[in-house]
Amino acid sequence: MKKTVAELEKRLDYVEDEDNEWKTRYETQIELNRQIERQIGLLQVKMDHVRGSPTDRLASVRSFDQMHMDSLNLFLKKLGEEKESLRNQLKDYELRLEQEAKAYHKANDERRAYLAVMSQVSPKTSLV
Repeated sequence: MKKTVAELEKRLDYVEDEDNEWKTRYETQIELNRQIERQIGLLQVKMDHVRGSPTDRLASVRSFDQMHMDSLNLFLKKLGEEKESLRNQLKDYELRLEQEAKAYHKANDERRAYLAVMSQVSPKTSLV
């Protein structure tokens, strides 16, 4: 019985160590979110720059009118590549988030199972 209790306590320590892992994962995710927010801000600045002054709605059209056709095609190609890159990055983050959620729920279920077993064993050990 004591051996079982010791083994369960050892497993509980392992689960508590996993909490530290989740804390690290959480902090990493927070940092990734900050980086994405910075990227969003930079992209919004780029969009505002391309659009020009909000009072002059035709400013962006005039700036594109002044560009050579090859430059416009190159600009369009770069925008398409950037869009595809961001789309792939978003898919990667979605996949990561899904995997992290599954791992979290699995670890949490294991923790609950260990705690349930320990709560059943604890009253029995106090009688011995």
